[in-house]
Amino acid sequence: MQSILKVFEHLHKDLQESEKVIYPRYQEAAFYIPAKRTYVIQHSQNLITALNTQREAIISTIGTIIQKMRSEIEDMDTQHIAAIDKQVEVINLTINKTKQIILDLRR
Repeated sequence: MQSILKVFEHLHKDLQESEKVIYPRYQEAAFYIPAKRTYVIQHSQNLITALNTQREAIISTIGTIIQKMRSEIEDMDTQHIAAIDKQVEVINLTINKTKQIILDLRR
């Protein structure tokens, strides 16, 4: 009988601990879950916004770099074409002079 009393005493202590300590802790944890969920969602949205901002900055930087490179290529093309045109002029002038010399020599 005494062992049954000890079991009941132990059960009673467990019940009291559950009511006064364990249950309130779980209630408190459950109370904060919605706030934690809201924080996680908001934090994720902030990260996505920051990521999108960085993406736009990177795209803008790349666009600027590409535009600069295109301008440099166009400048090089202009310089090369001018040099080629100059060579054509010199060659044509030399051909004309050579033709004239040949004509003069034939006369």
